Formats: sequence, C-alpha cells, structure tokens
Amino acid sequence: MIGTRLTTLACCWLVALSSLAPAEPITVQRWSVDEPVVGEAVEITAQGVELRVEDAVIPETIPWYDVREINGLANQQRPFREAAEDAWRAHLRLGRGDYPGALTMYR
Repeated sequence: MIGTRLTTLACCWLVALSSLAPAEPITVQRWSVDEPVVGEAVEITAQGVELRVEDAVIPETIPWYDVREINGLANQQRPFREAAEDAWRAHLRLGRGDYPGALTMYR
C-alpha cells in the first residue's frame, strides 16, 4: 500500500520538479528536528526527497518517514502528505517494536 503510493508519489514529484527553475529553493520540515532543511530540489524518489543544501556536492536524502511538509512546490502536496504520513506512522511503530502494526502499514 505505501510502496504503491510512494511510487505514484515519486512520479508526481518528478513532474513537479521538471517545471521548477534549476535553483529554486524548497523547504522541508522534518519530524526528527525542529530546524527545516532549505535547498535545491535534486530529485524526488521512492526513498525520499533529495536536496542540495548550499554548495554541497552530494545531495542530502530525507526519507519519507521524516518528511513532515514541503514548502516551495506548487499545490501538489495532497498525494504526498498521505504517503509521507503513513510512512512516518509505520516507522514509529517499527521503532517501538510493533512489528505487526508496522507491517500492515508498509504493505
């Protein structure tokens, strides 16, 4: 279930990114830290959001379970929010040892 959503989500975000100017910054709010990450969107994949922060050579990948919100990318966040929120909840369950509960969400 999440795998299918993430694949669909990755396709939607690739379309959204193709319409961006090359250096347009985006802001990613994370669940794990209060400080947002601001950078240039490199790629949106099934693993998460890849951002090039400042003049970094290697982009930073923020996994979907840690993405709370993305600012700076059109109004296409509806499919993203549901998949990212499900991944976050499943990751929390996995972290506290609720393997059966996490498994049902990861499907």
